Amino acid sequence: MRYIILLLILLSSCNNKNMDVTQFEIDGGTFDMNVTILVTENIDYATKFVHSNLDTLVTQKDFDARGVTFTSEDGRNAIIWLPNANDISINTHELAHATINILTWAGIPLNDSTEEVFTYEMQHLSDQFYNQLPYKKHITYVK
Repeated sequence: MRYIILLLILLSSCNNKNMDVTQFEIDGGTFDMNVTILVTENIDYATKFVHSNLDTLVTQKDFDARGVTFTSEDGRNAIIWLPNANDISINTHELAHATINILTWAGIPLNDSTEEVFTYEMQHLSDQFYNQLPYKKHITYVK
């Protein structure tokens, strides 16, 4: 019984913040490439996740940022990693990278005649991102 109580005390005193993981997928809409959203401060988990899903050699140094988009050149999901999704400007920044990746995959260059395609896809990804984000009430614009 003492061991169970000791175990419960140890578990309750652990900081589980680094173990929190939010993951969901947003579809590419008109395009056949989707985006996986990974929100976690656990860099070990994120590194393994990106490596296993994109067969890319990522290191923990690749996560030394407020957000990173890991692009795909072979049609697999791009991956947006965020330590948290509280800053709307960082979220938008990473969604822009994902938009460029999707349209590059589709063979659509960014220019005056394709600008509307890019902005439509960006809107589509943003709508899905914010509609699926489980903790929307905490999002703010941070300067």
